[in-house]
Amino acid sequence: MSLRAENLRIRLQPCSAPAVRIGVEGIYAQLAGGEDMDFPLVPKTAKPSGLRTAIEETCNRTWKGIPMTKTRVAVNGYGVIGKRVADAVLLQPDMELIGVADIITDWRIRSAAGRFPLFASTAEARDAMGQAGLTISGDLADLLAQADVVVDATPKHVAAGNLPRYRAAGVKVVMQGGESHDTTGHSFVAQANYDSALGRDMTRVVSCNTTSIVRVLGALQDAGLLAKARGVLIRRATDPWESHLGGIMNTMVPEPKIPSHQGPDARTVLPGLDVVTIAAKGAHTQTHNHYWTLQLTRPSTREEDPRGASRGPAHRVHPDG
Repeated sequence: MSLRAENLRIRLQPCSAPAVRIGVEGIYAQLAGGEDMDFPLVPKTAKPSGLRTAIEETCNRTWKGIPMTKTRVAVNGYGVIGKRVADAVLLQPDMELIGVADIITDWRIRSAAGRFPLFASTAEARDAMGQAGLTISGDLADLLAQADVVVDATPKHVAAGNLPRYRAAGVKVVMQGGESHDTTGHSFVAQANYDSALGRDMTRVVSCNTTSIVRVLGALQDAGLLAKARGVLIRRATDPWESHLGGIMNTMVPEPKIPSHQGPDARTVLPGLDVVTIAAKGAHTQTHNHYWTLQLTRPSTREEDPRGASRGPAHRVHPDG
């Protein structure tokens, strides 16, 4: 059976990086089996690398007359989160990074100079960034005027203050987990509630701690294994580059209430999750550590590993756990 271009167009809609990979694997499997195919721009002798290039080029232009436009993304805040968002956007064939805005003038923003356009988040910052020798393409309003969506990775509570500007600009908004759930009315973890984010004007990507909780406990819940979960979180005290400004030594600082905010935050994504967390800051700057006691609905083994819970991104199950 031939792999027709129309079928491939459906499989690659939208033209995301995973879809391109799946399309390449599907075509190459048919080529290896000696089957015919009808795919524009791709010679039948093409190798996987050539197939990938042809598919991506087609995705970035048109497919059978259907425009494949890129989503124009702006990033406001180029710190721990923002720099990772910017790098991720640059890797997507269906996205274009319009630029990055910030107020800083130090090595963090200097590392972005020349890679993509820089904008100033405030008028004061524009003067300071210019005096620091940075080439500035405009202010935040100029950046928003070019964007379809803005990812706000500014410090906690700053993003909520930016929301009126985003609404006035008519752009969709993605905020980081330092803002409250009520700010956007939706909290997001891709593995858990992707479908509920479709069509929304704004969402909030929860913190790294909450994301880990949702990924692991959500996998167990989906498998019908999880009755309830009780966890202790030991958080890093501060970011490594700010450890000279503050932090703690030779002690721990517990959060003053139970539950800590991470458990209720996880329920903004998975409302039916039976979870309670307590948390403390430790005298380190590198990691957050989670320790869980789980009550299961039935006996299970590590080999069952529902939905790859122990192999998911950013977490591992201890081999003796």
